[in-house]
Amino acid sequence: MSALKGRPSTYELYSRVIDKRITPYIGALSVQDIRPAVLDSLMRKLATIGLSRNSILSAKRLLNQSLDYAVYPSELIAENPAKYISIPKSAPHDIIKRTIITKDQYENLIKLHPLGSLSYIPINLLYHTGMRIGEVLGLFWDDIDLKKGEISVRRQYTFIKGKGNVFTQPKTES
Repeated sequence: MSALKGRPSTYELYSRVIDKRITPYIGALSVQDIRPAVLDSLMRKLATIGLSRNSILSAKRLLNQSLDYAVYPSELIAENPAKYISIPKSAPHDIIKRTIITKDQYENLIKLHPLGSLSYIPINLLYHTGMRIGEVLGLFWDDIDLKKGEISVRRQYTFIKGKGNVFTQPKTES
């Protein structure tokens, strides 16, 4: 895995996908024994246990990339068995329902965390900007231009297993 390039949080995500969604089901197989039917069964099992379509897709993509590597440059297998596999139609599209807090909920939060409390500014930034929690926690004073009324998101604060809480690049450019 040391050849992986990208953010530490991406590496941690890939490790979690392998540990939780792939290894328990096909980890005992050698790469030469992985057939399309085995991977199809894995995809159906992941759908059966209630994973969302996107979660299953992330496992499929990681398998596809790994098995491509097993074809070339490793030359362990002649063909990638993952290229034949699709995500089961039974897999739900969204499991976590996202909600936006109401104005009343926001006002109740502000009553609990009034001006002067440590949470007041982060709560207001989250509510009024739509920033992610890690992005708000990653702000430095030089990221804020009060005259222009602009905030620049240059980093996020996140937890990475083995490293603890660290600053990383934002999830996306935008």
